[in-house]
Amino acid sequence: VAMVTSVSPMGTLPMPVKPAFMPVFGIACGMVLLALVTFIIALVALFKYDRLLGTAIGQSGHASNPAAEET
Repeated sequence: VAMVTSVSPMGTLPMPVKPAFMPVFGIACGMVLLALVTFIIALVALFKYDRLLGTAIGQSGHASNPAAEET
């Protein structure tokens, strides 16, 4: 006696995304993850070097406008 079952070839549940779009979905997820990691690294660097950058910006402002110190 042969039994006929309706099981999808990919597993027990049907896939919500077509297999042709899986590489595009993977690339998109990778790009989002890379952007998130880059943003976190930039944020950490900004807070870590905030005083150094602020000092450099302040000195460059005084160097370009020496009259500002006299007032």
